[in-house]
Amino acid sequence: MVAAQRGARQVFFAVVATTIVLISVFAPLMFLPGYIGKLFVELAVAITAAVAFSALLALSLSPMLASKLLRPAHGEGFIARRVDAGMNRLRNSYHASLDALLGRRAASVAAVSLVVVLAGLAFALFTVLPRELVPNEDRGRVDINIQGRRAPATTIPCRPPSRWRPASRAC
Repeated sequence: MVAAQRGARQVFFAVVATTIVLISVFAPLMFLPGYIGKLFVELAVAITAAVAFSALLALSLSPMLASKLLRPAHGEGFIARRVDAGMNRLRNSYHASLDALLGRRAASVAAVSLVVVLAGLAFALFTVLPRELVPNEDRGRVDINIQGRRAPATTIPCRPPSRWRPASRAC
């Protein structure tokens, strides 16, 4: 039970932060206007509720079930040894590249300059590109402009064509 509590304490901040981010992304979809809003409101409610419920379960039910169902392992298995070796290689290569970068002033300045240029480019694209990704909605309305005859011409009586004959005389 102590291990489950420690594990829950370790992941608490990550679970809460992820939950807040996901809810803050999907909750505004509930307030979109028009037909688009009606289309996305169910999706937003479902995802927001699922994320909140998942966070609740991750912080309460999962640690309790882990403490009851899982037992401590005896020794490291083959997969754990391989993963640890891979992580050690990754850590060593990261330290080597960091030492090489920090040891050379020109490389550090170039890396920082590249980051600044890319950030400026991203900001420029953000200001140029349209902010709204949802297209304008179709309201299902059709506007037709009809232009008829001028007023004096409408006083002339309209006659059916001379070749036109009705199919039945009951009308």
